[in-house]
Amino acid sequence: MSNKPRSKIYEDVVNLLKKSSYTILQIAEHTKINWETAKNAVETLSKINLITPTEKNGKTYYQVNEANFLQLRKDTLLGLPLTEEQEKTTKALFTRIRQRWQEITGRSINKTFQQKILVRLVEENNIQNVPYGWYLFGECAVLFNSEDNDIKPIIKYDTQIEKIIADFSHLTIKELLERHYLNNELYKTKLKIADLLLATFTDESLQQLKRLVRQLVFSINSDKEVLEYINAFHSATVRLVNGYNAKEMEDLRPMINEVFTCLWELIGLFNLKQSITAWYDSATIKRHYQLRKDSLIPELEVQLIALIDHCPPLNIPKDSSILKFKGILAVKPQ
Repeated sequence: MSNKPRSKIYEDVVNLLKKSSYTILQIAEHTKINWETAKNAVETLSKINLITPTEKNGKTYYQVNEANFLQLRKDTLLGLPLTEEQEKTTKALFTRIRQRWQEITGRSINKTFQQKILVRLVEENNIQNVPYGWYLFGECAVLFNSEDNDIKPIIKYDTQIEKIIADFSHLTIKELLERHYLNNELYKTKLKIADLLLATFTDESLQQLKRLVRQLVFSINSDKEVLEYINAFHSATVRLVNGYNAKEMEDLRPMINEVFTCLWELIGLFNLKQSITAWYDSATIKRHYQLRKDSLIPELEVQLIALIDHCPPLNIPKDSSILKFKGILAVKPQ
């Protein structure tokens, strides 16, 4: 089994297939991964039409589909593309926000504040050419790395920027996020769960955790696959809380936090896919979403199974979402 991150495996396979066409066995040998890992990578890349198969002498060879090849940016969410005008407008607004914040507050601006000011400015003034959507910490621009001193700032929105800065500058990051999530039950629930997982467990906080994780299940409209992982996390959390005391749960808190962080990335990924349709066609969204999701899910599955292994014995119904994961059927319920 390769220790490479899934994203690195995909990158190595694509780079190899840019040079020539290869079978799965040849791909495995050249990229130093096992056959099963190579097969999974090929299936994922084929699913999003980045590589295509060709039959030669009774063998299947794979090659890069240049027409659909993803040119992943390093400075955007999921490596999504931007038009020249979208990049220019986003950077120019970010630059002006940073300038005015520094001038008004005398402090450098935190990236979270920068993103939330931009999104509010764009929404309130119906500014075009700034793609944004809901992701890990709420709404943010697709362009997340905007340090560019050569961009001329847009000054026409100075009055509006100053008003937003006056509204935000006295807030902590947590207060900013609470305000930003005011009308979004899913993100409010996430923030509360995250807070509980960062503090020492008590009997009261464990009951709160159980309620909030249940609330998470009913706060999201997602596809079947994402919901299966949310339900599995909920089932495992309830079993743990019901089976152990606060001291015993405290030992498991880092693991629960790690699983929840990974699960939230999957949820955020789905929310981003749903919220950027005004700027991207469905094929582009699908390719970038699928590539990240397929690299994230194996990691999430490993973490969930490890968490489930710490649960007290239980007779698990055959249709439980917990049984969806690899290897779990090998554990006989007691």
